[in-house]
Amino acid sequence: MSWIALLLIGIGTVDFAHSILDPLKRIRWVPEAIGAVAVIAFGLLSALFGGDLAAVIVIAGITVLWGFLAHPPQGSDENPRPGIPLALLGGTIFVGILLAPVAGEVGGPVAAWAEQAPWVWVESARPEAVLLVFGGLLVQVSTGNVVVQLVLDVAKVANPLDGVDGNNLKGGRLLGPLERLTIFGLGLTGNLAAAGLVVAAKGLIRWPELQSFRGQEGPSINDVTEYFLVGSFVSWMTSLVTLALVIT
Repeated sequence: MSWIALLLIGIGTVDFAHSILDPLKRIRWVPEAIGAVAVIAFGLLSALFGGDLAAVIVIAGITVLWGFLAHPPQGSDENPRPGIPLALLGGTIFVGILLAPVAGEVGGPVAAWAEQAPWVWVESARPEAVLLVFGGLLVQVSTGNVVVQLVLDVAKVANPLDGVDGNNLKGGRLLGPLERLTIFGLGLTGNLAAAGLVVAAKGLIRWPELQSFRGQEGPSINDVTEYFLVGSFVSWMTSLVTLALVIT
């Protein structure tokens, strides 16, 4: 699973770099270059040489391709082909699972750090799992938001609050990563059932906000609810799928 770990690290790094640089000024190639460098650096630090080095280079290329496909060009708020990056991500993970038996084991400085880490769970885990957890954390921070938006675009579920005065359903971009990190963390500690409380809590908190659209002019409650439900379910699934990759 070392190759999948590098893929998660690369994609998570690209999306995180985009989230930081985009509000300032979109500079093409910079986030993608950062992601590719992260993949190669972690590949070398994990002592993935020989045949694995070719895989590391391919993963770095996929990381760059993801950055250009998943993030719309400058001046565009909508991805013209949202299904392509989703297919790339899903297909690459599927192939990575199939090729997991031939992927090299993580060694080098990463394995040495995992053996000497002061945390018991890191000491008892395989280095591949430690690398997967790190990549999984990166995915929860920014990639989850990207995947949610891509799925909404594929399903043609537009944000009904665009252009509407007020700050309704505010904080979604921040709450999404927080809830994914919480679900991911609870799953790693074996408390996945407790993650249901996070899901229930979000529904209860959002319920009065959603009900405020009933009978009002502007966006209908059906449109707002559909947008909220699709986005939330995709966000939760992103966290759960990443968790499944880590604990298998």
